Amino acid sequence: MISLRHLAVFAAPLLASPLHADEAIQARFLCNEGVEVHVGFQDGAARLDYAGQSVTMTGQPVGSGYAYAGEGHALRGKGQEMTWTDAGKTEWQCKEAKAPQMTAPQSPLAGTTWRLVQFQSSDDAIGTVVPPRIENYELSFEPDGTLRARLDCNRLNSRWESEPTGDESGSLAFTPGAMTRAFCGEGAMDSKIAQDLGFIRSYILKDGQLHMSLMADGGIYSWEPVAN
Repeated sequence: MISLRHLAVFAAPLLASPLHADEAIQARFLCNEGVEVHVGFQDGAARLDYAGQSVTMTGQPVGSGYAYAGEGHALRGKGQEMTWTDAGKTEWQCKEAKAPQMTAPQSPLAGTTWRLVQFQSSDDAIGTVVPPRIENYELSFEPDGTLRARLDCNRLNSRWESEPTGDESGSLAFTPGAMTRAFCGEGAMDSKIAQDLGFIRSYILKDGQLHMSLMADGGIYSWEPVAN
């Protein structure tokens, strides 16, 4: 819903040209005594709906704000405030009611920490990979979107984003971050995991583990939960 704060520039015919058919504005107002009305502004006219009735009004000349009149009713307003005069000459003081803010569902990964179990390659020649010192590989998903990773002898700070597609699955993406560059020894997977994080596209929680899938069937990283 577009706020009426910007309505004045086109509300009345003398102020601007009428709206096109695809530029309608719908607004909901709460008036005194708990009365609720809905107003649609389009093509230099306003349609007011209340208590199962509809009234159509046309734009009126006005110095500022907006004004409409018709069928014994009149509207006059500016910004989020509006006065509606009904056919019985009763004035109603109304204020635009904001639409409720939609919030994205919270990812089940937020606030959790995971330890590496294995990497399963889709290439049979590689198969399952378990690095030495596997207990030193952990991912922490902070609720503010920060990723804190322990990758063997190195540390990585990055960002993560996720949109659930189900109770235990969803999209998952990581942005590049800063990592220390110590040499962790032969067989270490610190550099590989840091690089592969940029190619993770989804996750699923199954059998108590977190499985993160690489794009183009590149493989799956499996992690077990760590108590915080």
